[in-house]
Amino acid sequence: MDANISIRPARPHEAVAVAAVFSAAREQMGFLPRLHSRDEEHDFICAIFRREQIIVAEWNRTVCGFAACHGDWLNHLYVHPDMQGRGCGDLLLAGSKATSQGVLQLWCFVRNTRARKFYECRGFTAVEFTDGSRNAEGLPDIRYVWRAPPDGTLTARLRPALVRRQSP
Repeated sequence: MDANISIRPARPHEAVAVAAVFSAAREQMGFLPRLHSRDEEHDFICAIFRREQIIVAEWNRTVCGFAACHGDWLNHLYVHPDMQGRGCGDLLLAGSKATSQGVLQLWCFVRNTRARKFYECRGFTAVEFTDGSRNAEGLPDIRYVWRAPPDGTLTARLRPALVRRQSP
């Protein structure tokens, strides 16, 4: 893990940087159809900023990833392709788990094998498979669920890590 990476709550003015990460990460996934322009993606991210809790990963004062949660849903976790494999996703997921109420669920495309492996190795269980008829991309997807241990020890261990990793 790169020691220069930290996580913290997103700031409202960072919507442009978060949208750039979102676009770059999705462009790397060759199986995804391009449904929206970059301007539309930016508008989409601005809407997420208004309704979801967003954590960013930062490397050398540059936003390199983000996670967006609403209730028990992890709706987005994206890392810029240049920063993948360096611990950003782990920190973002740990931060999302730490701020959850002990349950997180998410959707992942079946063809996104890298993300599937990532989530499965970090305690998520596949609970539903769909044919893609309910998502905008029309691609089969999987609903994953993570549950904290009943004694709460995992969440208790993660919260201090989030606080320590936040930059001023």
